[in-house]
Amino acid sequence: MIASGLTYAQDSPAKSRFSADLGLSVGAQQYGGHAWLSNMHFLGAKRKIGIGYGIRWSSYFGTDQNFTSAPPEFAGKAEKEGTLTVANAQINSLNLAIFLQYNITSKLEAGFNIDAIGFSFGEEQGSAFAPPGTGTSNTAAYLASPTSTNILLVGANDRGSLYSEFFVRYKLNDRLAVKAAFSYYFLEYTTSQPIAANDDNDRFRNSASMVGLGVSYTIK
Repeated sequence: MIASGLTYAQDSPAKSRFSADLGLSVGAQQYGGHAWLSNMHFLGAKRKIGIGYGIRWSSYFGTDQNFTSAPPEFAGKAEKEGTLTVANAQINSLNLAIFLQYNITSKLEAGFNIDAIGFSFGEEQGSAFAPPGTGTSNTAAYLASPTSTNILLVGANDRGSLYSEFFVRYKLNDRLAVKAAFSYYFLEYTTSQPIAANDDNDRFRNSASMVGLGVSYTIK
């Protein structure tokens, strides 16, 4: 009876976990590097559901990426959506993030995490703007910089650069785990001046889908 109790105590998941992660996400002519610290709290008798918070650094790099008009009132309207093409996009972000996960077994975990609020920065880049309905013809040159404020407001209402991912993670031992992920990355540039041909809009967004790999290390 005592031995059984000791075995259960050893197998029972911890109530909380503080960990560090590194990840790489890759898409079409674009990729991102990510590092974060997270603090998870596990709920229920079996502690299978985890809810947590943390801070994440992301650096994005993209070649010849198209950013479309970002204001939510422009979304899905071909007559409103202009295109800003950035030849060498590079955005750095530091965001507070939300983490959710489910412990499938003692070794296998799945979950979702998303940036909530923070800021971005990067060098000003030259870009080419194509008015709505013109494709890549009749373009004009503009300078653009990463939108400085990031905030999660749901869908087209989001502002700035925000990273999110669905993941499956396998624990190699009590400290180290490996992860595969599908990520969705909102990235945003602001032009140095409003663009009259786009109803004086100055914000443009690239919604990037990527796949990724990562490692996790449990600190405590």
